[in-house]
Amino acid sequence: AFLLNRSSDLLVDKGSKFVNGLPNNELGIYHGFVFLGISFIEGIDKIVEQLRAHKGETAIIILKFEGDESDDMYKQVYDKVESLRSQGLVVDNPTPDIRLNQCKGKLLFIQRYKSNNYNLDVRASGWGDNSELIFKNGQKAPLYVQDLYQSDGDELYYSFINRKRGVMRTCFEKAAASTDNTWFFNHSSAYHGMSMKQSWEWMKFADMNYAEVASDMNPWVADHVEKNYGKKTGVVVMDFGGIDELRAGGYFTRGIDAPVNLVKNNSYINKE
Repeated sequence: AFLLNRSSDLLVDKGSKFVNGLPNNELGIYHGFVFLGISFIEGIDKIVEQLRAHKGETAIIILKFEGDESDDMYKQVYDKVESLRSQGLVVDNPTPDIRLNQCKGKLLFIQRYKSNNYNLDVRASGWGDNSELIFKNGQKAPLYVQDLYQSDGDELYYSFINRKRGVMRTCFEKAAASTDNTWFFNHSSAYHGMSMKQSWEWMKFADMNYAEVASDMNPWVADHVEKNYGKKTGVVVMDFGGIDELRAGGYFTRGIDAPVNLVKNNSYINKE
């Protein structure tokens, strides 16, 4: 979600295809409880604008709500998706074995919430190792999610980073070895050593903490993909995409190298 306001044009130019949206009560996009200054509607419209300019690309958008939820909110999301569908901008009737070249110029939505009346084409049941994707046409696909996002208690920083790299590596290996229609989402994003105190001090700390973790995880992702060129990776979710250096904190987040290496790798696989 962070990239929508800061660097989405650059990332689409580089071939990035994934956005993680967190709409809340007002359908604003949040990271946790921190508002990122852009609404769900504005964010989707910006992505559509980019897709019109880059007709060979697609956008995978995962949606979940932070905080209270209601049918009215689900309806707002559903109505926006149906409006885009009427313009030919949404992948229709996706199946577990769908490929990116079938989605060019379109959005593929995956919902992480459950609604009785306003479900999208693909819904995630659970969000972890033993999850699945449920399609409107009744089909299902295994879903593997690596989303270790917070350290344990007093865990030392580099102990956490090494543990995070370990679970990412496992997910990469599972994706590379997969021969079925399992969908993989591998998160490099995380934070370390924070308690959830609702204060401005916490938010300022959180911003730098995410950046510090990104400065250690994103270069590792870029190097890992380069060393394992030609292997399937699944979808990689990262913080500070499109931003190489966060000057305020002095962190080198390498948010361009990692997506570029992933896109090069996936382009190579698609040619094979």
